[in-house]
Amino acid sequence: MFKEAWDDSEKSENKGMDICDRLRAIKPKIKAWQKVNYDQVHSHIDLFESDIQCKMVALQESQVDDKLRSDIVKLKTNLWDLYRLEERSW
Repeated sequence: MFKEAWDDSEKSENKGMDICDRLRAIKPKIKAWQKVNYDQVHSHIDLFESDIQCKMVALQESQVDDKLRSDIVKLKTNLWDLYRLEERSW
């Protein structure tokens, strides 16, 4: 996708475009691609964060629940994976 957009910017009517102009020209295409491919990450992050919060409250109320602690650890692991994925998408 990026290579195709870059090549298209080279073929545009302004063949003397400098690199900044070319990057500006492909920015909307990259943003559209990012929205299609990474928009779901944000909603998943929100779900994991709220689920972790609920389980943390339940854990505080029950004090001793190994399954609940295990679930929280798994959710946090998945959440951190999504954070890394989101960061790479910038």
